[in-house]
Amino acid sequence: MLCRKILFVLTIIMMLNFIFVGMVDAEAQINDVKTSNFAYGSISKLINQGIMSIDTKGNFYPEQSVNRFDLSRFVAKILGYDEIILSSAKEGKQTEIKITNKYKNLIDLYEKKFKDWDKNSNMQIAFLLEKGILKELDLAKFVIEYPTGEQSIKVITKQEMAIWIVRIIGKETVASTYKTDFKFADDSQIDDKSKEYVYYLKSIGIFNGDEKNKFNPRTVLRKDILAVLLDRIIETKNNNSQTVTTTPILSTTPTTVPTGVDNKVKLYSGEIETLYDDNYAVKIKQSGGVSKIVNLSENAVVVNQNEKTHIKDMKQGNIVICVEKGSYIEKLYVTTITDINSTYYTLKQELTTQGIEIVEDTVVLNTNMNGESYEVLGTLKQILIADENEVIIEDSNRKKTLYRLRSSSEITLENKKCTIYDLRLGQKVEGTISGVNVSKLMIISSE
Repeated sequence: MLCRKILFVLTIIMMLNFIFVGMVDAEAQINDVKTSNFAYGSISKLINQGIMSIDTKGNFYPEQSVNRFDLSRFVAKILGYDEIILSSAKEGKQTEIKITNKYKNLIDLYEKKFKDWDKNSNMQIAFLLEKGILKELDLAKFVIEYPTGEQSIKVITKQEMAIWIVRIIGKETVASTYKTDFKFADDSQIDDKSKEYVYYLKSIGIFNGDEKNKFNPRTVLRKDILAVLLDRIIETKNNNSQTVTTTPILSTTPTTVPTGVDNKVKLYSGEIETLYDDNYAVKIKQSGGVSKIVNLSENAVVVNQNEKTHIKDMKQGNIVICVEKGSYIEKLYVTTITDINSTYYTLKQELTTQGIEIVEDTVVLNTNMNGESYEVLGTLKQILIADENEVIIEDSNRKKTLYRLRSSSEITLENKKCTIYDLRLGQKVEGTISGVNVSKLMIISSE
């Protein structure tokens, strides 16, 4: 008997040790979110609660956009999905069978309609249908179907999230008739079906405006922003279990995307095949004939010949360089095959000046379509020594073009072999170019 008691106590101690060590590890392993990040506290808390998670490398991917499948999984956990459905108890299994049977035909309908439907979320979606968080018509919004027949998983915006939040905290009756004299500066941009929900959530402190009193209703939710909102939802639900309050939740955490956080972008180029104005998206044909549909952020900037323009001014066949951040295009540079090198140089210099890190660069530069070598004569304006060495040469027409120096590139000065370290800004050079690569570079003189 004594041995059994000792074994029981040791087991409890080991379990507690595992739990607390696991909690500490979960917090310590968030490699891609700094402790100074505005959302770090909420992210850490939700990971420890098992609502959100990190991958095997300890990454959370804070800038990743959120779609309705993702959101369904997170919200289901908050509402007790794991305890009810994943329980080994008989009641849990019976509930699972009941919900599955009840919504099977409905979910099967959308699974067959949308090839991108994430069937791994079917049980959570059924669970939320049963809870009233999702309505049957909401399922049609999980995937976008374009007029061309192509499909892509739809992300969720702030104003769409407002409806979810109100349902989660059980205040749809109150919110749907909520009236206030307060107005956001961009009130006219908020959809009528979301407006009362947005202002109700503002009154209880879940949503706030930015420094210009704008709500930015079409801003796409990122994982870090969602973590803050889910944290506030849990706090509000706990408050609602006692009394209903309209006092704002005290928090210094902003709900808008902060500037200067995680400044990492991807660059790629391609040809515009299709414009989707209503969905603020474009279909881009990249090198090798591969096409993909990408969404533009609400504040996306389109630049054509150094002038800001609008997505509606772009045309099918335009050559573009895209700046993607968090799965959304923030900037589109309209260019041509002839000018793509100089456009790329200007863009890259601009990003570097702003302290923005380019984590992926697949821009296809001018490769001299006939494949033959050609000569360039000009002045060295920039020298970049990195994994891929690059130089910028300005010709007599003051046009700057970027070229790549390979390890096999031959650099000479007065018939003597040199290295990239012998190059100086202002030197007059003559280069033999193949594609965008320098095969030979002769230093003629210094300025």
